Amino acid sequence: MAPKASAGKGSAADSSAARSPPRSPRSKSPASPRGRRTTPVLADSSERTSRSQTTRSASRASAEAAKSTPGGPEHQGASQPHGAHASASEDQNSHGPQQQQHQLGLHPHHHGPTPWDERWQMALLVLLYMVQGIPLGLTTGAMPFMLQSKLTYAQVGTFSLAAYPYSLKLLWSPIVDSCFSPRLGRRKSWIVPVQLITAAMLIFMAGWISALYDAADVNSLTLVFLVFVFMAATQDIAVDGWALTLLSPANVGYASTCQTIGTSTGYFTSFTIFIALNSPEFCDTYIRSWPLAQALGMAAPGSGAGPLVTLPGYLKFWGWFFAAVTAAIAFFIHEKNFSTREHTSGSSSSAQRKQDTLSSKQDASALGRDKSAASAGGKKPGQQQASSGRDEVKDEAAGALAAAGGASSLAEVVEAYRQLWGVMKLPAVWALTAFLLTYRIGVLAPESAYSLKLIDKGVSKEALAFLVLLQFPIELGSALLAGRWAANHSPYSPFMCGLFLRMASSAWFVLLTHTFPQSATSLAEHRGPFLSLAAANLVSSFANTLTFTSIGSFFNSVSDPAIGGAYLTLLNTIANMGYILPKTPLFYLMDALTTTSCTAADGVSLLDLQCPKKVKDMGGVNPCTSAGGSCALLADGFYTISISCLVVGALLWVLYMRVLPVLMSLPLSKWRVAPAKEKAD
Repeated sequence: MAPKASAGKGSAADSSAARSPPRSPRSKSPASPRGRRTTPVLADSSERTSRSQTTRSASRASAEAAKSTPGGPEHQGASQPHGAHASASEDQNSHGPQQQQHQLGLHPHHHGPTPWDERWQMALLVLLYMVQGIPLGLTTGAMPFMLQSKLTYAQVGTFSLAAYPYSLKLLWSPIVDSCFSPRLGRRKSWIVPVQLITAAMLIFMAGWISALYDAADVNSLTLVFLVFVFMAATQDIAVDGWALTLLSPANVGYASTCQTIGTSTGYFTSFTIFIALNSPEFCDTYIRSWPLAQALGMAAPGSGAGPLVTLPGYLKFWGWFFAAVTAAIAFFIHEKNFSTREHTSGSSSSAQRKQDTLSSKQDASALGRDKSAASAGGKKPGQQQASSGRDEVKDEAAGALAAAGGASSLAEVVEAYRQLWGVMKLPAVWALTAFLLTYRIGVLAPESAYSLKLIDKGVSKEALAFLVLLQFPIELGSALLAGRWAANHSPYSPFMCGLFLRMASSAWFVLLTHTFPQSATSLAEHRGPFLSLAAANLVSSFANTLTFTSIGSFFNSVSDPAIGGAYLTLLNTIANMGYILPKTPLFYLMDALTTTSCTAADGVSLLDLQCPKKVKDMGGVNPCTSAGGSCALLADGFYTISISCLVVGALLWVLYMRVLPVLMSLPLSKWRVAPAKEKAD
């Protein structure tokens, strides 16, 4: 979690859109590739060029398509909105070769398959994202929830370090993007071994992890789950890249919906469902008390039978599930969009980018010749381009591929890192980074710690788990609704609405936490507070999905297709850093700003003795109570940090109303880095 972005649709923005307010990622302007059988513009270079003019057969197919396409470039240019021609020359190199070829009329105008036609591809994506969400749910949900009774806030903050690989996956994403086995497949080369390693860890380390949990060994647990998250982050890079080619261009935007459903299912399975089934009290109250449970031979409630699911049993179950899914993918799933050229020649990513540049330059020169020929009464533009540019592309493509045929994997990786370094130096990316690292400040503390604070007040964690369990189907529906809204509008409005709702629900969480009844264990006895908490959770979930999908749509609209999935990974990594990196300092500050006092038995004088900082531990055995005193809470760091964050977040929200429209309307040229060859020229 990663957390991830919707893919593909944002690339529909043409050069005129760069001058106007941000457009919908599903814009159906004449220059948009939506609805046509074209390669997704966000695919990495090897996938994107597999359907471009990189072989002789592709050149012949493009020429025939140009002949059969009505209108040609002049027709499309006439249908562009007012002002498009003024900015076309400025941003021509900002568009990928695939989009330039589309504007030149090189692709047939026919619609792609419907979502129902690709239901099995979407099901595969949901499955991959679901298994990816299993370790994430354990690391960021279940384990902190279970460890809360054993650890301080500072120690919980230490365990949150295990999620850091998700924020640092940019460091190895070019390796995942460049190094692979042509026989196994570009993405399967990473998905298969990563899932096998994860499966082995889950199966063979389950007992040891359970022992570490019982001993509250936070340092060892942090190290183990850091490895789990590293594996999940590596798989996320590969699955994100595969999603761009697994679906057709007309349906590639549904990848974000698959990600939302799959990741949410995996996360809630490892968090809410596991917490519920791991609680003996929950199992006795809500499962074993049913007559059907008795008929199935389950133990009677109150018999001390223990939980239905234990931690080692849960880990082993998912280990075998991972192994089964991996075997099915390895033997029965084929990467249909894998480049044939990579199978045969082993060409490098740099060679592919060089070929794209050659094709792009040829297309641009062909367009100039077409216009001249059309004005002089010569051949039609498509015919002129087909006859004059076909052989040139074939010769240059063959030369580029032959020259790079022996390029090493190391050269590919170095080139990928070089281009990413150039992207990170762009002023537009710096501005976007400042936004991504700050927009969660207002909601991070309340959303991350309110449930831990409720448990500290004595609220039953089983009741909280059951509440979230009931919400899960509603949250999936709200996720679909939020995803459709964000995908069909400019990213700005859904994002600002979602951020406002997250701020409101976070303030709601703080107020509910302060007023929630002490030791509330029954939903029937405290129906009002629990229902209010459920409503706040639903609003927060809807708003979270809305902001996530909106940001993903914007990422897709500015990512450079010449760099491939690495650009998108960069932006997602920065976004994850805005969530992961501040979390540990915030928990430490909550602990540091929580102050207590020890009052003597007379109720007046204060004793210089230490009291625990958790409310539920103040009445237990500690130095103060052992001396006959009583502990009291003077200041709670949770409320201090949460309210301060909400104030800062509200000020930032006002600032974003002025800054974001400017950032989202920058021309695509501001988000691009010229390849090394172009700079040399």
